[in-house]
Amino acid sequence: MSNNSNRTNRANRGEVKSLVSLMLVAVLCVAVAVAQVRPSGSVEGSVRPTTSYLSNGLKVIVAEDHAEPKVFGAVVVHAGSKNEDSTATGVAHYFEHIMFKGTDKIGTTDWTRESRYLDSISKAYDELHATEGEAERHAVQLEINRLNIEASKFAIANETDAILQQMGCTELNAGTTYDYTMYFNALPSNQLENWMEVYAERFRNPVYRLFQGELEAVYEERNIYANEAMYTFSRNIFTEGFGEHPYSRDVIGLDEHLKNPQPSAMKKFYDKYYVASNMALVIVGDVNTSEVRAMAEKYFSIWPRGRKMNEPKYKLPSFEGRVVKQVKQTPIGMGLVVLPGVKQGDRDQMALQVVAELLSGGNGSLDKLVSDGKLMMAAAMPLTLQDAGINAILYVPRLVGQKHEAAEELIWDAIDSIKQGRFSDRLLQSIKTRMAVQRKHQLEDYHSIANLLITLEAEGSNYNQWVADVQHLENMTKAEIMDVASRYFDRERCTIVRSSMGFPKKSAAIKPDWDHLDAQNQGAQSDFARRIAARQVSPIEPQEIEFGRDVIMTPLTHAATLYSAPNPRNDMFTLRIAYHYGSVDDRNVDMMAQYWNLLGAGKSDLQQYTLDMDCLGASFQIETDYDYTTFVITGSEGNFDQIMDLVMLKLHHPRADAQQLKNIIDGMEASKRAAKDDADTWASALKSYVLYGDRSPYLNQTTIKEAKRLGSDQLIGMVEQLYKRDGYVTFVGNLSPERVASRLLKENLVHEQVTSVPQRMLTPSLPTEDRVYYSTNSKFLKSDISLYIPSRDFDYTADRAAAAMFNEYMGGGMNSVFFQEIREFRALGYHTYGYFGYDPLGRFRPYYMSFLATQCDKSLDGIAALRELMLVFPERPAKFRPSQEYLIASRNSSYISFRNMPEQVRMWREVMKLDADPRSQITSEIRTLHMDALEDFHKKYVAGRPMTIIINGNAKQFKSKELKQYGKVKQVKFGDMIRF
Repeated sequence: MSNNSNRTNRANRGEVKSLVSLMLVAVLCVAVAVAQVRPSGSVEGSVRPTTSYLSNGLKVIVAEDHAEPKVFGAVVVHAGSKNEDSTATGVAHYFEHIMFKGTDKIGTTDWTRESRYLDSISKAYDELHATEGEAERHAVQLEINRLNIEASKFAIANETDAILQQMGCTELNAGTTYDYTMYFNALPSNQLENWMEVYAERFRNPVYRLFQGELEAVYEERNIYANEAMYTFSRNIFTEGFGEHPYSRDVIGLDEHLKNPQPSAMKKFYDKYYVASNMALVIVGDVNTSEVRAMAEKYFSIWPRGRKMNEPKYKLPSFEGRVVKQVKQTPIGMGLVVLPGVKQGDRDQMALQVVAELLSGGNGSLDKLVSDGKLMMAAAMPLTLQDAGINAILYVPRLVGQKHEAAEELIWDAIDSIKQGRFSDRLLQSIKTRMAVQRKHQLEDYHSIANLLITLEAEGSNYNQWVADVQHLENMTKAEIMDVASRYFDRERCTIVRSSMGFPKKSAAIKPDWDHLDAQNQGAQSDFARRIAARQVSPIEPQEIEFGRDVIMTPLTHAATLYSAPNPRNDMFTLRIAYHYGSVDDRNVDMMAQYWNLLGAGKSDLQQYTLDMDCLGASFQIETDYDYTTFVITGSEGNFDQIMDLVMLKLHHPRADAQQLKNIIDGMEASKRAAKDDADTWASALKSYVLYGDRSPYLNQTTIKEAKRLGSDQLIGMVEQLYKRDGYVTFVGNLSPERVASRLLKENLVHEQVTSVPQRMLTPSLPTEDRVYYSTNSKFLKSDISLYIPSRDFDYTADRAAAAMFNEYMGGGMNSVFFQEIREFRALGYHTYGYFGYDPLGRFRPYYMSFLATQCDKSLDGIAALRELMLVFPERPAKFRPSQEYLIASRNSSYISFRNMPEQVRMWREVMKLDADPRSQITSEIRTLHMDALEDFHKKYVAGRPMTIIINGNAKQFKSKELKQYGKVKQVKFGDMIRF
């Protein structure tokens, strides 16, 4: 589930998704969330989580971290889609959505009267489940719709979210996986007791109100997954790897069951699994452990203990032979090798993770095949779940002249090199070092620590075991790795799926035929909500960054300053050297960076150079954007000089590699084919075409033809252009700024004689009349709809607080106008938001926009609903105060992390021309606002202005001729919005 909020305005990069990203997105869609393999490495930091149990058996995990006044709280339920009845799949995920609907105390104006209708609705769904005839089913659905409309008269929509929002909680969300379900959010530390009372209550007696809207939200979610280009092919990993086990089906459930939901089945699922002995409370942040324990006993001990459950056993594939299957499911030839694996906690799990790293961890044997141009792509993907695991290898043969059999033979040779120990001790040590670096970053802040502890609990592990894995990894020998590779990677015990170009038929979109619910009880509050709001809490002291103290500013040259901040957590530094030269100066700069990152240095090829870096726990990459190109260098401070020596070796002696250039061009060819039916790429490209015209990153990029004319010398030589421009440097670490500055100046990484240019940004330019732009593809199941209203020049000083309030009120979260009106009541889509976008420096004309992802046949209804909310200011006075309180509380407790502090101060100082942290002043301005300020804001910046509508979907489903009512219509073809 997503809260569909969009609190920041970010420009889309014009990047066509690669085949790897397409595949990974599809895999995640199938699994919804796949449990992570536990990482390893040396332990840093002062994390000391404690575990205790309440009187009812609830596990309580607490870790103190007092770096900022925030807490991350979560409830983990050890039940997911694998625990569902096979005749009622999707129940776990459906119920996750219901957990946001309140209880008999939260979300109702009259529980006695509302409950009568809810009981009738539940019985009607049972009747629907048993009814087969279409006419008869339709009659039952209409009765369900009628009952829902009546029940909604007593519902206070999203009151759970409203209560948490007023407390200043952020990131309210949940997720359902195969093995577990989790509910979580971040909160100001002064609201911990309120949070505990709310969470204890929401699990006590969840109510199935406004169920109709959530059904359609789940349908939309399912359609989004099914719309992914690689969805069908990725399903093979699970069907071939897990056989009759529930892991073989989608977490979201089977279509036939999604069409026949039963609240009664969800109630049975809740009664069985949502019990204290099967759940855990995870609290990380600015807390006192003993106080948390006492508070948890006070509020959570009301949950029933429950009984130990005996779960069914499933027969897993035996992989006794070699099976080859031929399918047509991908835009280019692709293959999967599915091999046996292990479940979480197995003694071989860590060694198998190392095997995967030796294959494709960035410097593995499969990576070398790709680098040498022998394969288009190959990646090892180990999946370890609670009951079972698999090892999958995804590969793409070369586009021309390579058959699946030849590609697979290369893969088996790469595997054999590990079985036979043909890898160096140094490579193994580099993998251990890299994993140690990953671990250090996992312990840098309360948020990442919480994610780690939640994952470990969900996997059935714990922090002590995670720490013990360090010793296991450090002691792991080459013989152990060879043995594990031999036992699990056997070419005679696998299933191979070979796909040639084809477009599998997608399931039809699910859409019930019923009237939408009306917004009721706007402004109503339950007694429970009033009591929580009345509780007094101690104020939180907001963070205020002091220039020169928290971030030290060291002049390097007249045109470059070093912004540095200490790292209080570990010894890992981050150095970013930014040059004011980006794609606005040369559209080939993106290709330059891509090529540069694939090169070795001096006598070392890419693999050897990467190995040298890995052994130092370091990395060196070039990143680009519209205005800047940046050298990004990371590593251990103790190795700073050695790392910089390697950086300078590459800068002075890059090792040209024609094969890498060919690989890039082949990748562009493959991405071109993949993009032709990728809905997300189309939607992003269409929006960029409308907003930026010929300046769209999808149009103003290196084409395949141009790339073939670019040589190694030309691309490498582009780096010299960077040194001619002004820029800036940021450093996070505990080395003195003087030492860092000295090295930068010594190496001439910043120059005195440079050209200074003004800050540039890719600015939108919207039509001055009503216009409609659409693109269409018959393979798409969903429409991505964006509406834009160009505004007038923005008065930042006078209206910045009103803009923040306007955005929170209209599209900030589940209690916002867009979410409730579009998703909750009208059930028009899964993902929706809206915001007013502006630049504080006035570099582009502001705009007001909204977005909706919906089924294609709901497109016109969605456009009409969005237009209504945008053109006529929706007065919902009851939403104003919660939005204001949320902004104030969340801003006061929001701390900029040490990793982001130097860049933020640079933005304030160099871009916005400020000499102090502006946040407290803006918060003070928000406090003084009243409801009429939002309506005045709408009149000033939105009302009476033209609108641009952008829609990507299947026009056969949304009657494109009817778009004429909204303005002049233009269909944009694929080739018009993307250049290859």
